[in-house]
Amino acid sequence: MAPRHDRTSVRHSDARTHRIRSGVSLELICERTKISRHFLEAIEERAYQRLPGGIFDISYIRQYAEQIGYSAESLLEDYRSRSGAKESSSNLHAVPARPKTWWKALL
Repeated sequence: MAPRHDRTSVRHSDARTHRIRSGVSLELICERTKISRHFLEAIEERAYQRLPGGIFDISYIRQYAEQIGYSAESLLEDYRSRSGAKESSSNLHAVPARPKTWWKALL
């Protein structure tokens, strides 16, 4: 029986292959996006727990995909399926308003 391949893993490994075939190095992506190589490697390895979290994860994945000319949506789909994250405003927590007398705490 032929081995079953997870569609998302095939799609994701294609992103790294696509980057290499396109001649785009991780160093170049680091330079252009100011994203740490550590985080870019985490994206390529699908080690999303090594990313900083929250909106940074989505932004880093989108920027990585843009730099290699790859579909951001396919990478984000993999990210969401592995991490259980959803890109919706319902997951964002409201930040409490700062009191108007915040400066008094400096005294």
